[in-house]
Amino acid sequence: MIPAFLIAFYLVVLAPSRYVTEARILVKEAGVAQIQAGLLEGLGFAAAGPSTDDQLLQAYVTSPNLLNILDEQLGVKEHYSQSRDFIFGLSVNDSYEDFIAFYRKHVSVGPDAQTGLLAISVQAYTPEFSKALAEALLAHSEAFVNEASQNIARREMQFALDEITRSQKMLKAAKQALLAFQNTHNLVSPDSEGESLFTIVAELEGELAQTEAAISQGESYLNADAPQVMVLKSKAQALSKEIAAQKQRITGAAESGEKLNELSAQFQSLAVDLELAKTLHASALNAYEMSRVQAGKQLKHLIVASSPQLAEEAVLPKRGYWFATWLLFLFVGWGICRLVIASSNEHKD
Repeated sequence: MIPAFLIAFYLVVLAPSRYVTEARILVKEAGVAQIQAGLLEGLGFAAAGPSTDDQLLQAYVTSPNLLNILDEQLGVKEHYSQSRDFIFGLSVNDSYEDFIAFYRKHVSVGPDAQTGLLAISVQAYTPEFSKALAEALLAHSEAFVNEASQNIARREMQFALDEITRSQKMLKAAKQALLAFQNTHNLVSPDSEGESLFTIVAELEGELAQTEAAISQGESYLNADAPQVMVLKSKAQALSKEIAAQKQRITGAAESGEKLNELSAQFQSLAVDLELAKTLHASALNAYEMSRVQAGKQLKHLIVASSPQLAEEAVLPKRGYWFATWLLFLFVGWGICRLVIASSNEHKD
C-alpha cells in the first residue's frame, strides 16, 4: 500500500500538468516541385527519408544556441522551474547541461509519419506559455531557413565574382600576348599574310611559265645568245629568285629566322587562348548575374501547414495510465516475492 500511495502522491501532487501545443511545417525550395510520400509508396517506391533541410531544422530547434535566445526572450528556465517536482523536474540551480536535456524532453521535432511534414511539439505548464514557445520556435525556424539559404546564395555570388576577376585577368593577358605578337612580327594576321604570299607566288609562277615559253619560242628561230633571248632568260632568272624568296618566307628560313607557317601556328594558339578567355569571362558574368538574382530573393521558405493553437486542457501526464501501470508492476513484483518466499519455506521444511 505504501508504494501505491507514494506513486499516487507523486502523480497527483508533485507531477505538474503539462499542456501540449503542436505545429506542422514544411521547408520548400522555390521553384522545386515536391511529390508526396504517399504517391511514391502507391507507385511501389519506398518513402523517402527526411531531407537535409528538415534535418538541419531539427538540429536547430533543439540546439543550445536557440535555447539561449528563447530563454532571454521568454524565460524558459524560469517557467520550467516553477513545478514542485523535485524528482524529475527542473530547478533554477540545475546545470546548463541539465537544462538542455530537460528542454529537449519537452520540445520535440520530427517527421510526421502520416503527412510527411515536420511536426513540432511543445510541452509547458501553462497553455499560454506552450503556445508562445511554439510560435517563437516557428519564427526563429523561418528566420534560420531564410538566412541559411541566403548565405549560400551570397557565397555563390562571391565565388562568381572571384571568377569574374580571374577571367578578366586571363582576358587581359590573352589580349596583351596577341598584341605583343603582332607588334613583334609586324603582322596583323599570319593567315592573311600567307594567303597574300600564295597569291603572289601563283602570279609569279604564271609569269615565269609565260617567260619560259617565250624563251623556247625565241630559241627556235634565234641564236641562244641573241639579245632578245638573253633578256627573256634574265627575266626568268629574276622570276625564279623571287618565287624562291616568297616560298622561303612561307616555309623556309629567311634571314630573320622566321617561318610564316610557325608564326601562323603561334598566332592561332594565341587566338584560341583569347577566345577561351572571352568565353570564360562571359560565363562568369552570367553566373554572377544569376547568383545575384537568387541572393535577392527567398530561395527556401517555411510553410506552416498547422499553426500553434491554445490548449484547453492538460493532456500530460496520463495519471490514470501511469498509476495503473505501476500498480501492475507492484502486483507482479509482490507476486514474485511471494513465490520466492514460499519456495524458500518449502525447502526449509
